[in-house]
Amino acid sequence: MRAVHACIVGCLLLLVAALLLVDTAKPRMETFFDRLFGISLRRYWDLKLIGLNFRVLVVMFACSSAGLIANMARLRRRYDELSLTLTVSWWLSVLGIVAYLWLDPGLRRTLLSWSW
Repeated sequence: MRAVHACIVGCLLLLVAALLLVDTAKPRMETFFDRLFGISLRRYWDLKLIGLNFRVLVVMFACSSAGLIANMARLRRRYDELSLTLTVSWWLSVLGIVAYLWLDPGLRRTLLSWSW
């Protein structure tokens, strides 16, 4: 049971990291103060952070898969249940990986050419 709890904590930390990476990678919105002081903003997605986020999602997929396998091995009693956190994190990681690979073929080539 400790392994399942460790996977849950790991998946939650990886989910927070993935959300923070997406927030950091996206272009900034121009505000009143940016216009007032003439501050230039980045108007494009940071592809290095997106590639790092892809790797975080792959690790999250592996962690949630291992946790689900360990959780399924313990389904012996009738009141044992699958962890909702692991199931949701597995689906989020799968959807994120598919979205990154499907939405931008150039990003797919870039990600697959980088050394891990």
